[in-house]
Amino acid sequence: MLNLNKKKYFWSSIFFTLAAVILSAYGLLSFFGGLKNPSAPTEDYWIWRSTDLDYVKPNSRLIIYQGDYLLGQFHAPFIKRGLTPGEISTHKDIALLIRLYQLDKPETLAKYISLLVSKWKTYQINVSEIQLDYDSPSSQLAIYADFIAQLNSALKINNIQTDISITGLLTWLDDSPMTLQQLAKEVAYIDYQLYNDFYPLANLARFYPSIGAIKHSYKIGVTTAHEFEQLQYPKTKYYLGKSIFLNINKDKRSEF
Repeated sequence: MLNLNKKKYFWSSIFFTLAAVILSAYGLLSFFGGLKNPSAPTEDYWIWRSTDLDYVKPNSRLIIYQGDYLLGQFHAPFIKRGLTPGEISTHKDIALLIRLYQLDKPETLAKYISLLVSKWKTYQINVSEIQLDYDSPSSQLAIYADFIAQLNSALKINNIQTDISITGLLTWLDDSPMTLQQLAKEVAYIDYQLYNDFYPLANLARFYPSIGAIKHSYKIGVTTAHEFEQLQYPKTKYYLGKSIFLNINKDKRSEF
């Protein structure tokens, strides 16, 4: 009986020793993996015209305006805007921004995106992300989520492998939090705009509790206005960085 207890103790010791070794190895891998792939917040720039490039910090990520979708019945479905690939020489990975005016025919939008991605690829520039700029009413976020789900499917059919992000309104956080979570699942992140007419929202501090409670991947959209240098808005663990809207020439606001 004593020998059996010794054998039982022996194998129990071996089991717990092996478990400890495995857990320690996993912890070390996680630690060094975290050091190797830090998830530091990024700093992006929205680029609307070629002169914006003069104010971009080196190695920053670019989100380049490319056109308007479904602007109105007297316009073509997609109106090309913004920079061409030939105007970008130092970046090999970018995001493209498209303004949406209506949520209709995601398959058609996917075809235009496919053409844009192919055009930039001929210049050896990879389009890793498509950002949609659409001021959806809070009451229609479910419709917006469904539109993006269909767009994702249509892009896969067209063999386009890019993330989709969207700009967002702070009012979404308070008006429709449950539906907002549904929308967030369809995109890589939401870029919440903290400004209006280039300056911080007049009631921005009112949204701080809601910003501090965000539970999905997001970025914060700011401008080069000096007022933003003084703001200390809250950040959660889902914060991915900030996107900067360049308003260098204030005399040309109408151009934006």
